[in-house]
Amino acid sequence: MKSKLLLRLLLLFLVPSLACTLLGPNSTLPVTTTPPPPDTSTATPGPVTSDNTLTTLNLSKSDQEGLLQRLNQIYDAQINSGGNVNRGVLIAAYAKLAALKHVGGQWSSAGPAPIQGVYLPQGQVPGSGRVNGFAIDPRNPKVVYAAISVGGIWKTEDGGQTWTSLTDQQVPLDYSGIVMDPKDPNTLYALLGEMDGGNGVIGYYGFLANGIMRTHDAGKTWQLIGQDTFLGASVTSLVFDQNGSMYASSGQTQAYFGPDNMPDFGVFRSDNGGDTWQRLAACADLGSCSPYFNVPHASRSGGFFDLKMASNGSLYASLCVTECESTSILRSTDGGKTWSQLDLSSTLDTWLKANKGTGAYFQRDTKFPGLSGLRIAVSATDPNILLAGGGIVYFDSKKQLLNSSWVIRSSDGGDTWEWLSKAPRYCGSPVVGKNGQTIDQCGYDNVIQIDPTDPKIMYLAGSFVKEATVRNGQPDYNWVSAVNRSADGGDTWADLTPATTGSFMHPDVHGLAIDPTNPNVIWVGNDGGVYRTSDVTANSPQWQSLSQGLSTLMLIDVALHPTDPNYLLAGMQDNARATTGDRQTWQGTASGDGAYVAVDPFKPNIVYGTIYPPGLFERNSAGGVGDWSTWAQSDGSSYISGLDLKDNWAFRPPFAVDPNNGGVLYLVSNKVYRTTDRGDNWTAVSDSLVTTDTGTIQSIVVAPSDSNVIYAGTSEGHAWASTDGSQTWNEITGSNFPPRNLNRLAVDPKDPKTVYAVFGGFNVETPDTPGHVFVTHDGGGSWTDMSLDLPDAPLSSVVVDGRAKYAGVYIGGTLGVWVLQAGSNNWLPYGTGMPFSLVSSLKLNPATGVMAAATFGRSVWVIDMP
Repeated sequence: MKSKLLLRLLLLFLVPSLACTLLGPNSTLPVTTTPPPPDTSTATPGPVTSDNTLTTLNLSKSDQEGLLQRLNQIYDAQINSGGNVNRGVLIAAYAKLAALKHVGGQWSSAGPAPIQGVYLPQGQVPGSGRVNGFAIDPRNPKVVYAAISVGGIWKTEDGGQTWTSLTDQQVPLDYSGIVMDPKDPNTLYALLGEMDGGNGVIGYYGFLANGIMRTHDAGKTWQLIGQDTFLGASVTSLVFDQNGSMYASSGQTQAYFGPDNMPDFGVFRSDNGGDTWQRLAACADLGSCSPYFNVPHASRSGGFFDLKMASNGSLYASLCVTECESTSILRSTDGGKTWSQLDLSSTLDTWLKANKGTGAYFQRDTKFPGLSGLRIAVSATDPNILLAGGGIVYFDSKKQLLNSSWVIRSSDGGDTWEWLSKAPRYCGSPVVGKNGQTIDQCGYDNVIQIDPTDPKIMYLAGSFVKEATVRNGQPDYNWVSAVNRSADGGDTWADLTPATTGSFMHPDVHGLAIDPTNPNVIWVGNDGGVYRTSDVTANSPQWQSLSQGLSTLMLIDVALHPTDPNYLLAGMQDNARATTGDRQTWQGTASGDGAYVAVDPFKPNIVYGTIYPPGLFERNSAGGVGDWSTWAQSDGSSYISGLDLKDNWAFRPPFAVDPNNGGVLYLVSNKVYRTTDRGDNWTAVSDSLVTTDTGTIQSIVVAPSDSNVIYAGTSEGHAWASTDGSQTWNEITGSNFPPRNLNRLAVDPKDPKTVYAVFGGFNVETPDTPGHVFVTHDGGGSWTDMSLDLPDAPLSSVVVDGRAKYAGVYIGGTLGVWVLQAGSNNWLPYGTGMPFSLVSSLKLNPATGVMAAATFGRSVWVIDMP
C-alpha cells in the first residue's frame, strides 16, 4: 500500500492552473473591515544502512527538529488534500470575509507578547514567535523592520521598545525575510515562503500567496508582486546590484507536486522594482532539483537556497535537491548569463580525513555530496572573500551515518576554499536519534554573515551546542553557542551566547542584522523573538530581549479554567507551554514543542499537556508553573505507562478530559486509550480506528451530559462513537462526509446525540463530497451538511453555546471565528478587533463567559460573553 505520508507530501502543493488568476502581479490583497487590535506597545531520522562497500546514501526524509512531523500534523489538520487545492478559492474567501458585517463583541489580545520565561537548561528567556530577518533604516537605526514567520511584518521606531504590526490588514502570509532598497529606505520587500525548514506553516499559509510583498511608504501599504514568477515557491533571497537591479532566488523543500503552470525554481532579475522578472537560471539548467519524482504534474523540491552578490557583480548561489540536501555552490561572473559549479572537493576531503569519515552521496549523481543547506556570505569591502557554511552527512569509521556542520572560506572569489577547523558546530544539533544518528538542522537555522566594514569579522548562528556542566553533583547540559563571532577571519571563534546571565538566548537563529551605523550593535531573530546587543565585542555580550508587544506566538491549543476567567494555559510550537492569571503576563512552563492542553475540571491546580512522541502525555500539579521536571514523574519520564509507542501517534496527540468523572481522560493514537488515575496508567479501549498504516485519530470528545457517550474523528474523515464508556466503538461516518481530515468534534451540552463535526481542506479538493460543518441529532445515524454559505476554507475547531443570549455554533479556522446563531441560516464572522488570523483552537467556558481563540502566529485572543 502506498504510504499516506508520502501522498500527503505529494499533494501538498497541488494547485490548478487557475490558482493565481484572481490576483494580478500588482494586486493588493483583501483587507479587513474590522478595527485593528489594541496596541499592546526533535526528532526521529529514518534508518539508513551501509556496508563496507556502499557509501551511497539512499535518500530518506531528513528530520530537522521534528519539522516533518509538524508539517504532517498541521497539513493534516488544514489541508489533507484528496485533489486539487485552489489558492484562488481561499483568496476569494478572505475577500468575502472582508465584506461581511461582524456580529458579537470585541476580541482583545491576551498575549503572550511575549512569554516572560521560556525554560532553557541554563535559565529562562522571553519568548515570542519565530523571527526570520530584519531591515534597519540607515538614516535612523532605531527604525527597524522584522519579518516574523506567520506573525507578519512589524516595525519599531524606538529601537525595539515598542512594535507595531504593519500587516494586520493583509491576509495572513508566511514571511521569510525583509529587504530594504539601498537607494530608498522607504521601499521594502517582504519575502514570502520559508524554504529553510519552516514547513510547519506550509499547511496553513504556504499555499495562499507566493511572491514578494512590496511597500513604497515604509509599510503603510503593500502590494503583492512576482506571484507568477514565484508560484508554488519560497523566495529565498533578494539582493541588489549597484545599478538598482534586483536579483531573487526561489526554492521549496517539500513541494513534490506543484501547479501545472508552476515555474521551475531559479534565479531571477528585475530592472523595474519587481514589476516584471527575467529568469537567469533554473534547476533544469543545472540538473533537476527533484531527482526522485517523475510525475505528470510539476515536480518541485529543492532549488536555490541562498543567493549573494559581490561588489564586483559576481553572483553566488547555493543549489540543492529535495529537502536541501546535496548542496553545491554556483558562481556567475556575467550577470547570471552563465553559471559554473565551484569545486569544494578538496576541502570536503580534508574535512572527512580529519573526522575519519567517508562521504555520503546521493545515488542519482555523485557530483553532489551530502552537504545540506549551505548559506553564503560575501565581504562588502573585498569581493574575493567568501564564507559558506551548512550541514554535512557522512559515515564514520563504524559505517554509522552522522551529521555535522562545516564552515569554509575563500580568499579568491570561490576558486579555492579552506576548511575553518576551529568553527563550532553551529547548526548541527547535538541531539542523537535512532541508530546513533545525529540531527542536521542546517536547512532550518543557519545564518552566515561577514561584517560590512571588516572582512575578518564573521558570524555563525543557528541551533546550539550542548555544554556539559555540573550542578549539585549532577550533569547539566546548557544550550550555548547559538551565535558565534570570529575577529580573525575564522581562525578562532567566540561564543556570544554563553550560559551566563544576560548572555544566553533562545536558540534556533534565523536572522542576524548588523547596525549600518555601528557594527558593534547586532540584532538577532530566533524561535523566541528579537534580541539585540549594543557591544558584540564584550567578553560575554549582554543581550536585551526586545519582544515586548510582539503577540506572534504559534499556538496549537489553549485551555480555560473552570472558575477563573483570567487563567489561560497555552501550548505552542517551539515555546512549550505558558500560563497567565491576568491575560497579559505569561510565564513559561515545560520544554519542547507544546501541543494540546487542558485544565482538570475537578482539581484545577492539575493541568495536562501532550508533546511529540515518545513523551506523549505530561501532567503538572502546580497550575502549570515550573520547568519540564514539574510535568514529569519523579524519575523524569512522561506519563506513558500502558501506551504502545509503536502506534500511529500524531506529532501533537489529541486528548480529552471527562467533565463528569474525576481522573478520567482519553488519549488517542490510531487507537483510543483511557486512564482513570489522571495518566498514571493507560489502557487501550479500542482497536485501530483508521484504515491506513499512517492514519491517526485527530479528535476525541466526551459528551458533557453523558460520559458514556464519546466521539472520535480521524485523519481519513471517519467518525466513531462509543455509548458505553469506551468499551465498544461503532463507526458513524456520514455518507456525505468529505474524505478530508475530521479536525474537531463538539457535543451539544444538553443532548449527547447532537454532535458537530468540522473538516479541514477545501471543497474543490472533494467536489463530489463538499462540506465543512456537519451535524447529527441521532448520535451519528445521519448527518446534515450545515456549511450553508460558509466560505470554502479549512476549519480547525468548533464549540457549542447553549445559553439563550449566545445560542449557536462557533467555528474557528483559516478565516478566523464564525458563528451560526440559533435560528439563523447564515454564517457570520464573530467578533471584531482580531486581525486576519488562523484560529488553531477555539475554547468556550459558559460558566465564566470566556471564549478564547488560539491562533497560529498571533497568540491568544479572548472575548467575554457574560
